[in-house]
Formats: sequence, structure tokens, C-alpha cells
Amino acid sequence: MYKRQEIEGIKRSAEVNVGVLDYVAERITPGITTEQIDQWVHDYTVEHGAIPAPLDYEGFPKSVCTSVNEVVCHGIPSPDEVLREGDIVNIDCSTIKDDFFSDSSRMFCIGEVSPDAADLVRVTKEAVQVGLDAIKPWGHLGDIGAAVNAYAREHGYTVVREFGGHGIGLEFHEDPFVSFVTEAGTGPILVPGLCFTIEPMINAGAQEIDMTDPNGWTVRTADRSLTAQWEVQLVITEDGYILTNYHVIDGANSIKVTFSDGKEYTATYVGGEEKNDIAVIKVDATGLTPVVIGKSSDMLVGEQVTTIGNPLGELTFSESTGIISALDRTITMSDGTQMNMIQTDCAINSGNSGGPLFNNHGEVIGIVSAKYSSSGSNSSASVEGLGFAIPMDDVANMVSELVTNGYVTGKPILGISVEDVSENVQSYGVPAGAIVRAVTPSLCGEKAGLQVGDIITKIDDKEVSSASELIAAKDTYKPDDTITLTVFRNGETTTVKVTLEESTPEKEALQEKAQQQATQEQQQQQQQQQGSGGWPFGSFGY
Repeated sequence: MYKRQEIEGIKRSAEVNVGVLDYVAERITPGITTEQIDQWVHDYTVEHGAIPAPLDYEGFPKSVCTSVNEVVCHGIPSPDEVLREGDIVNIDCSTIKDDFFSDSSRMFCIGEVSPDAADLVRVTKEAVQVGLDAIKPWGHLGDIGAAVNAYAREHGYTVVREFGGHGIGLEFHEDPFVSFVTEAGTGPILVPGLCFTIEPMINAGAQEIDMTDPNGWTVRTADRSLTAQWEVQLVITEDGYILTNYHVIDGANSIKVTFSDGKEYTATYVGGEEKNDIAVIKVDATGLTPVVIGKSSDMLVGEQVTTIGNPLGELTFSESTGIISALDRTITMSDGTQMNMIQTDCAINSGNSGGPLFNNHGEVIGIVSAKYSSSGSNSSASVEGLGFAIPMDDVANMVSELVTNGYVTGKPILGISVEDVSENVQSYGVPAGAIVRAVTPSLCGEKAGLQVGDIITKIDDKEVSSASELIAAKDTYKPDDTITLTVFRNGETTTVKVTLEESTPEKEALQEKAQQQATQEQQQQQQQQQGSGGWPFGSFGY
């Protein structure tokens, strides 16, 4: 991922790169040779303090690729190749300036071309724009190829499989490879700072290619049909999207964001994932500097890390430095949820939540989420240096879905609210498990016949002794999976088959409403029972 300063260097290289193609566009006519184009490209590039990237690249003999008619890519300029009326040609120009690479190409119609050739050139250019329109920060690389391929096929054309776009910046060709025959929702995450090219090669005929040219470079369509290619280079940025903790904005009536320059913006809620404690908000601002996302899986215990936050809600933009104390630490939160965390001894306090955890390269590898505190006023333990951050590798895909959909898809929901069976209740011979506090109307739990007061002791063959164990076991399944619950009901054990549904914000809201209503009813019943002895099962009868 490239930082702002590096992106500016890539832009300077791109200015020369685009200028070259503009220069060619002013001069290209029928009767010129591809060798002349090569000379134009070479001279313009050198005069502007840059280097033609193709020249001597893995033995390529020229400063530019000129691919005419049926040539898919890597056409070698020649004094014997004369452009004629009706030809179509791709000029693929790559530039190095101040050690930064840039790469783009254009199609040129030589004089009057056939309607079929003109249509192919037009559709190919439009397909690139369709690919650009499919890009969303935190989306998937596969979204681009899927959109390009669908558009080309819609117009009766095929897309070359073997060649595609590529990462670029400090090297000519970097990861990732950008295929244009992909499926949406697949491939690497489009994180801010990623720089790559979109350059589909689209054939009028079959998608098969011929790579047998003796020069070892030039690629043609196998059926010698016309082919076209447009290429653009881009950097992923995200203006206004902000990643934070779910618990930071949970229940907020309004959200305000203050930047280091003192500017304050009202933010809107995009989506959140409570279980993993992440949320995405958005401000209406442009020109923001995005962070660079690193890989938390590359980190080692003992490596230096830094966090920035607002401790105590009043010490704005405070920076603290420490090390990674442990990785893959399983932490039980105050609500019983278990999370995989990075442990650090950075000074973390209330107000740091949602802030970034940087590695020593300035890349975000975690989201500060929690710290360990002494348990109660009677504890004599003084706890310091036990802070925890959510690994970026664990939530990157989720962030993509939050930006795109507002929620994480593919999660199952049971349609019930549960809590632990207390030890007091168990003393009456009731088994440990997850007691059903509320059943959400119209969701799968109700459809299967689950009832308030049921105690769930197994999910399939896995024993369940608490609400958190039930939730954890449920989350190993997918929507539409059918599970068998072992239930203790009215002193007897029975089984209930439930076909899980997909969790959506609407269904979660229904479940929350049902839970709140059940809580109110329980409180009312407890008040009525006060002074009358009550019974240990609270508001639930069995």
C-alpha cells in the first residue's frame, strides 16, 4: 500500500505518461510507421526527465508497445509496419520518473475504420469505465473483473483470460494480478493506498490467444479477429469513510468527528458488526489522507507499535508507544463475548477505543478496543499495560461488506434471546445451558416451535452449558443450515429442528425489540413477586 508521499511521486510519473499519449494523439495518421511512434515516445519521455519503462525490460527492444488489429498486446514497433486507413492500434506507454512507475494505453482509429472496429474500440473503453464504477474502498478486486466481463459479453465480445492489469508503483509489475474474468465478491480487498491498472483486452471473436510468435513477445488472437485494449492506472482512496469500534457509536443519537486541523464534521452511520466490535461511519469530506492497511499476521511478539487516541475524552490526539505483548489472545469481554486480540503494553484508556494500532512502518494492523481493568473495588490488583486491539486481518473482509451492504452477510440467526441458567436455578435439578428469554415473532426460532423458558443444552452433538457457548456454536453454521437443538422443557428433554435464517439489520432489530419487551415483562413480574417469596425461575415457567 502506498502512502501519500509515494502516491504524489506516482502522479508525477503519470503526468509524463499521459503527456506522451497526448503527444502521440496529435501526430498519429495513416502512413506513419510504428517505429516512428516508438521514437516519439522515447524522445518525449527523455525530454521530460523520465525513462521509457519497456526499453530493455526483460529483453524488450523498444520504448513502447504498438499492437495493431489482431495483436492483443506486446507488439514490437518496426520500420516495416505502416499504419493504414482502417487500422486500429493500441499504444501502450509505461514511464519511470524519480523511481516511480506509471502505465496507460489508448486505442487509436487510423482514418476511417469499419463500424465493427469502431464499436469494439468504443465498447472496450466503456468497459474500463464500468470497471472503474465498480470500485469501492474496501470492496473486492473481483468486482472489477466481473463488471468488465459482463459488459463485454453483453455486447457480444470476449475477454482475454491470460493477461490483465497489475499492481504498480515502485516496480513495473507488482501484486495483485487484475483479472477481468472474475466473480464479484472475490479477490483481495481494495484497501486505501492500493495502486494498480485496469486494462482489459477484449476480442471481437473468441477469447483464445496465440503466443507462438518467434520474437517471444507479440500475442495475437487465435482466430485473427480484431482486439482492443484501453488501460488506466489508479490509486484506491476513501474520502470520508472512518473505521471505529461498534461500542463507541452504539446508541448514539448523533456522531461528530474532529480532525487534527480542528475541523468538525457530522458523521452518518454506514454499518456495524457488534460481535466483532467494528463500525463504519462517513463524513462528507474530501482530500483526506487515508491510512495504509498492514497485515496483522505479519507481526511478531516484541515488535514496536503505536496508538493514537483521545484518552479520558479530553487529551486529544495523544500518542503512546509500546510493543506487542502477545498475539492471538482470546479475551472474554464484559458481555461474555470472546474475541481474538492483539495484546499490547501501549497506554490505553477510556477514549482510545476505535483508534488505530500502527506498526513501525506506519501501517494500521489493529483497532484499539479494550484494556484489562481491576475487577471491582475490593480488588487489590493494580493493572497496567494490558491493552487489546482487534487484528486487521480478522475484520478487513467485514469492513468491505459494511461499506457495501451496511452489514456483514452470511451470518446465521436463531431468532431467540438467551441467557445463562443460574446456579440457583440449577440447584433445583435444572440442567446448565442457555435459557430462552424471548422468541422473536416470524423468525426461524418461533417457526421451529422454540418457547420462552426452554433450556438449550445441545446444538447437534455439541453440548451447550451457557448462552455464550450456544452463540459460538451457532456461529459455526451458515444460513439455511438445519440444526437439531436438545431442549429441556417442563421437566422433560426433547429435540427441536431449526433451519437457520440469515441475519439482517431488520431481523436484528426485531430480535432486539422482542428482547426489550421480554425484559420489561420480567421486571414487572419480579416486582409483583417481591414480598411473596417468588420462585427461583424468575419470570419463566417450565
